[in-house]
Amino acid sequence: MVRVVTGDETGLAKVVRLEKKIIAPKFGEQGKMLAVERMCFSGATGDPNGAEGEIALARRDGVVLGYDLQSGTQRWRMKGVSGCIKGMEVFEVDGERTLLTCMDTGAVEVKTLSDAQRAARIFQISKPVQTIRVLPRYNLLAAGGDNMDLELWDLTTQQQSFKARNVKNDFLDLRVPLSVVGIESLENDPNKWIYASAHQELRIYDIRVQKRPVQIYKTGEVKITTFCLWRDPTTRVEYPIIGEAEGRIAKFEMRKGGLLAGVMKGSAGSIRGLMCHPTLPLVASVGLDRHLRVHHIKSRKTLFKVYLKQRLTSVLFTSDLEETDDDKKPKVAQDDDENDSEGEMYPEVQSEEEEAAQAEEEEEEEERSEEH
Repeated sequence: MVRVVTGDETGLAKVVRLEKKIIAPKFGEQGKMLAVERMCFSGATGDPNGAEGEIALARRDGVVLGYDLQSGTQRWRMKGVSGCIKGMEVFEVDGERTLLTCMDTGAVEVKTLSDAQRAARIFQISKPVQTIRVLPRYNLLAAGGDNMDLELWDLTTQQQSFKARNVKNDFLDLRVPLSVVGIESLENDPNKWIYASAHQELRIYDIRVQKRPVQIYKTGEVKITTFCLWRDPTTRVEYPIIGEAEGRIAKFEMRKGGLLAGVMKGSAGSIRGLMCHPTLPLVASVGLDRHLRVHHIKSRKTLFKVYLKQRLTSVLFTSDLEETDDDKKPKVAQDDDENDSEGEMYPEVQSEEEEAAQAEEEEEEEERSEEH
């Protein structure tokens, strides 16, 4: 059984149980300035449902809300420094849940969730920020934005430890534009980073070698809107996956020089959120066409399609439930309030071993028929 959480432009979050055609619970407050900008799991380690028992929603007005993922009840509410939240992470420091938020102005606020009375730590980084990534194990914050290249900050000392340099000017001696829309750490190594630029580029950095990117991959001619990194659980190989403004989702092979490894189609609007399942070869996407789609990464087939009525901004995959036999027969869910949208059934996805066995059986049958 697979669950996906989505956030939309009106401020609602929905938990979608794909295989049972259930959308529950549904929580949040609706309003023009209450759009969900960021989402992350915020449960404590001792929570009965683990870290995924609670979810934090960052709204456009700068308010962060914590909700119980099972019942949809609100647990806590926080309002930090002024600005639009462009990045949010919840992690544990010395056994205490810590909330980190980063505004577009570069203001970073670190606050302990278990002690609301404790003063928050606030420090300033470069601006304008569009996305962040936190490595709690190394107390490291990575940030990037519009014409703001990759920066690494030490959360303990609140000092910058690395600042990337842009590539050399083009043939007209003009600065090469960049706009970071997603950052990930390669192999969870604090020295290796990859980010996607809205200007159709994937850039890879090894901070031990140089400040400029060690590899640059071109992705096409369409603006990149979102980015995630899929780690194959069997081979441990990492694949960048991007979402584009025209609705295309593309996977790239870094071992072959950034070669395009596959395209997942179906979306009719700009992709605004991507997330890969932690253990299964699945990627969830949401966007302006108001649909949640789940694709099989290896076969690139659409497994689930859910109409959710509002324009979607963010998505999260839960990992608390394992794949069952029912998951292998995917269905299409739809919002329980939407009666005029028909679901579409998709065929079962076979594994590579099953496909090979089926091909061998077909060849044997052909040989028998030729003999007779």
